[in-house]
Amino acid sequence: MRSAGLERFRAKACPGLDPGWIPVRVKKTRQSKNLEPRSDSIGTEKALETTILTKGQQPKMITEIALIDIKPGSEKDFEAAVAKARPLFLRAKGGKGFELHKSIEKPSRYRLMAKWDTLENHTIDFRGSDDFTAWRGLVGQYFAAPPEVEHTETVLTSAG
Repeated sequence: MRSAGLERFRAKACPGLDPGWIPVRVKKTRQSKNLEPRSDSIGTEKALETTILTKGQQPKMITEIALIDIKPGSEKDFEAAVAKARPLFLRAKGGKGFELHKSIEKPSRYRLMAKWDTLENHTIDFRGSDDFTAWRGLVGQYFAAPPEVEHTETVLTSAG
């Protein structure tokens, strides 16, 4: 049965294709390049927002990664002290929060991963503040050695 307006042609011989298969040629149409929302478009505004955000340069957020070895046996007290220090990071200029990760293989090793708008928000604004002194006052007693700190920026993510 043929549809009106569709032109059929024979497929070229290709390995793996049924020799009797006849594909249908479909007329191509132009896609509208007009990205303005229309009243009949569901979710167009959100799609446009995403497009605009992904086309422009995204501001880079900085991740501070601190490798912290603590005195064995003080893990629970250290974790409680870090939880108590949470407001210090959240009120810091450019501070976007943090995560504390505990090593499975080395239970007295932690990684503090704090998010900052800029490198200077951590290295100058936070470290030069009274809140940094308060942070060290809460957790410093548990350190087995001074933390090793580095800063990173995300260049690739698989998060969806």
